[in-house]
Amino acid sequence: MTGPESISLAPHPGFAAIERLADATGIMQHSRHSVPDPDHGYCVDDNARALILMHRRRDLADALHDRWAQVFADFVARAWNPERARFRNFMSYEGAWLEEAGSEDSSGRALWSLGVTAAEGRSPALRAWAQGLFEEAAGPMLGLRSPRAMAFCILGAAAILERDAGNALAARIVERFATRLAGLASAQARPGWTWFEPVLAYDNCRLPEALLRAGREDFTALGLRTLRWIADRQVASEGHFRPVGSESFGREYAEPARYDQQPLEAQGMIEACEAAFAATGDPLWRAHAERADGWFSGANDGRVALGDRASGECYDGLTPTGPNLNRGAESVLAFHLASCAIARLRGQGSKE
Repeated sequence: MTGPESISLAPHPGFAAIERLADATGIMQHSRHSVPDPDHGYCVDDNARALILMHRRRDLADALHDRWAQVFADFVARAWNPERARFRNFMSYEGAWLEEAGSEDSSGRALWSLGVTAAEGRSPALRAWAQGLFEEAAGPMLGLRSPRAMAFCILGAAAILERDAGNALAARIVERFATRLAGLASAQARPGWTWFEPVLAYDNCRLPEALLRAGREDFTALGLRTLRWIADRQVASEGHFRPVGSESFGREYAEPARYDQQPLEAQGMIEACEAAFAATGDPLWRAHAERADGWFSGANDGRVALGDRASGECYDGLTPTGPNLNRGAESVLAFHLASCAIARLRGQGSKE
């Protein structure tokens, strides 16, 4: 691939990029250009994302879906460390775990994938496995303090509640963590700053999205308010999507830095807007989502396509000098999951 081009009108990217990165162990974290990099092995973060993708890609043939859903589910299952009541994150290429417990965020993301699998898995056996591990892991997760870890747990629990509204454990997770996120937003609020933290970091839109999916009127109102604030800061003066750059990290109460721009932020914006549109029917959220989707196909600061729908490849981000030519799992999965979300959003009827 000499350069990604958004030329296909198919609703989903080609699956070849996923298969390039994955093997019988799981999906590898990084690539050097298009060649998987074994030096960095695997992580539960990316395998949890890949497991969610298997449920969102309803177009995949059963044989292809079943093969890879099992691989990614097995990785998440092996990552769970009951002695530490946390998920391990990093595994070497040789299959050795590099830690006994990963970050709070990686544990939250693993729980998110279990909630989605329990709700959306194709087979009863896969759903039952995910439900069982969710119930084992969710209780210990109630002590998490990271804002994103809490948001990820809400997203997994909310998925279960869509299928089983009476699930007491999932409802407890949503109530506890949404209340904590609301408290963070209240503590940080000041003129010109409507956010949960004094800084802008990564995967920002997951915080308002979690509140929007929590299902309570006051949480929805706060989710809309904070999403509108972050959305306004991710529109360039020229009108295209400009995600919060990684150089923003650690800069308190500052406007977002332009670079480096990551596919994860475009995906998060689209999925949060999907939740906002579901809550309101306001076409504003469709417009924001379409703007973020355009970032992949060249409506960005570099005026260069970052995702290739034919192959499913996606560059690792946009830098001041052009694309980061590596194509790792986080970026490829973000492109695929964003495509699933924008397809769902385009298929929804307006509530007006």
